[in-house]
Amino acid sequence: MFAPSSACLIMHSFAPGVYAAFRARDLALLDAHRGVYFCLPDAADKIRSAGSTACWIEPSLAAELEGAGLLARGPGAPAPHLPDKPIRDLRRLSTRTGLLRNAATWCWALRAGHRFNRIDFAQVIADVQAARPVPCGADEQNLEPAVAAFGAILPWLPFQGQCLYRSYVLLSVLRRCGHDATLVLGFRTWPFEAHSWLQIGDLVLDDTVDRLERYTPILAV
Repeated sequence: MFAPSSACLIMHSFAPGVYAAFRARDLALLDAHRGVYFCLPDAADKIRSAGSTACWIEPSLAAELEGAGLLARGPGAPAPHLPDKPIRDLRRLSTRTGLLRNAATWCWALRAGHRFNRIDFAQVIADVQAARPVPCGADEQNLEPAVAAFGAILPWLPFQGQCLYRSYVLLSVLRRCGHDATLVLGFRTWPFEAHSWLQIGDLVLDDTVDRLERYTPILAV
């Protein structure tokens, strides 16, 4: 573990819009302005926390991160709250949906998908952070029909294999129905892979609990 000496007592924080999370000894950074991830193997040896808003970083690594625009000097904003891993999912969802609900969902999904393909990562995050219709989980009892309708039309949507696209479009559909959820972005290492999903409390909406065991959250909006 890196131990700061009097010669390198410079307090740092990650730059605004840069989020960090450890997975074992490896550190992942997400630059939400550019939509780019960075993975630093064995970074636990070079970084020591100095509280929730700052850290001590080995000087040569700090210089590299500053040069890449990922680091600032001094304390920064508190890290965003990250939800606990979900323990429930909707894999057994069997709610039947009517043609009218599916048609409305199709229209909303196409509109959201068209917008997703015209904006960058930062704007995706800004859209998710926009004013929410209701508190997350406020109407969980009536959530299943909306998710089921989205599942019914998903095979005919373009790009359905892209997790961020799928989560963004589903969230847009849910908000049309008066629901809301948290968008969680996570990662795994060896090999590195980014992932995203929608979550309400301990319930994941568009993935399974088993699959999400592989991922560590880095940002929730």
